[in-house]
Amino acid sequence: MPPLLRTGASPAFHEGMAEVANMACGMVPYLQATGVLPRDYRANAVAVLLNDHIARNILKQPPQDCNCTGRC
Repeated sequence: MPPLLRTGASPAFHEGMAEVANMACGMVPYLQATGVLPRDYRANAVAVLLNDHIARNILKQPPQDCNCTGRC
């Protein structure tokens, strides 16, 4: 993200833009258009939701052997 956008009205604006780009890059039509997925690919809705949940929540949990107060 360009430095100009990092110091805009909201300090989190560049993070929001990165999130939008991340969501767009994970869309099936985009992946089909770029050739990553075949044209006849059909997404399983349950698998997509489960994968999204795992990516956003479970992978960001602290390790089991962590005894700190959230600073891992």
